Amino acid sequence: MNKTLLTLALITQGNYLYSMMTLANPTTDITTRHYFGATSKVNVYLTLGTVYDHDGKATYLVVGEHEKQILKNPHYLINSHDDSYRPYDPTQTDSEESWFMTYGKNLNSKIITVKEPRIVLTTAFDATTQKNEFTYCYHKKNVKNDLLIHTFYKGDEAITHAAKDLEDCYKEILITLGNTTTKPSIALPTLGTATGFPRDKAVPIVVATILNFLTKYPKLYENIHVMIDKSSEFQLYQKLFDEELIGKK
Repeated sequence: MNKTLLTLALITQGNYLYSMMTLANPTTDITTRHYFGATSKVNVYLTLGTVYDHDGKATYLVVGEHEKQILKNPHYLINSHDDSYRPYDPTQTDSEESWFMTYGKNLNSKIITVKEPRIVLTTAFDATTQKNEFTYCYHKKNVKNDLLIHTFYKGDEAITHAAKDLEDCYKEILITLGNTTTKPSIALPTLGTATGFPRDKAVPIVVATILNFLTKYPKLYENIHVMIDKSSEFQLYQKLFDEELIGKK
């Protein structure tokens, strides 16, 4: 198992066999919208489903916390209508290595597990704001002594800083994997939404980052599949892509 440590994303790769029978989400209900850039020559697909629907078809499947839970629990049901916000629950997290060896090693495509920005809801009441607050911890390595520096952000600052890291996370994934082989295809989920990042703020970041990437690197990928398992999220993706790609023609 090869590992590559990126600035903001821990990537783990594997290439094995997998049976689709364990998935709770049937591929027969997939809804897809296809965009093809005349300049970039890259197919971008929005699909109502999970990254595992492209196992064996896409070169890479990017797996966040939500996708890990889907594969971990065969009875894990995906409610495409439940888009309620949930802060990050650290008790539900496995290490990348243990999850991969237990649940992910039998997939056909290469599995890319990513550490997403994680926003928790503090349990201690904040007397200043009169409410519990979001907290985001940013870990950065000190180049002088190789120790981790922990910086904590609260409230709106937590969302602001996590948003920048989420954008950087997608950039690192796209540029790193795009250069590993000739014209790969990739299946991406909406990262961060299972680790406390608001869904309505995550989707515009994903759309903008993909489009900016394709402007700079129009020939690295064959296909980019954005996999979505919430109906409202799919509609927001479609609206934003339509505005950018169709509305500007």
